[in-house]
Amino acid sequence: MRRKFKRSELFLLILCFSFLLFCALTGVALEVLLAYKSSFLLGPQNETRRLLLRLGHAHGSLVSLFTLVWLSLARQINVKSTSKIGRLYLLSAVLMGSGFCLAGLTANERDPGVVIFLVPIGAALLLLSFLLSAQASYRAYREDRKEENEDI
Repeated sequence: MRRKFKRSELFLLILCFSFLLFCALTGVALEVLLAYKSSFLLGPQNETRRLLLRLGHAHGSLVSLFTLVWLSLARQINVKSTSKIGRLYLLSAVLMGSGFCLAGLTANERDPGVVIFLVPIGAALLLLSFLLSAQASYRAYREDRKEENEDI
């Protein structure tokens, strides 16, 4: 009999795969292309491609890692809306990382292609996530202070 995943476990699994994809796989792919001095990445006409692939690797990895750290901290301070905010962080990591990577794969000499439109959407979701995180953390802080004052 197969065990069913809870929603939070499934979200954490997807988040870990996102981190693995952007950190390990894109990092290894970039290193292999650099090691073999691939003209796909290192040609003088491919500077835009190289930059976009590096940006996709960095943004996807760091936002995924930040999401993992934020979720662990939010659970410790009992933030109530962690799943909604966590999904926003994950979506922003995927949109920003894949937007840069896909634009890098389709880029020509100067134009990153139409896929780059995913990046500002991901950035807006990241800013919204920061705002909601701060708001939820402040609420948790206020509730904690209120309980402390009632105990006195």
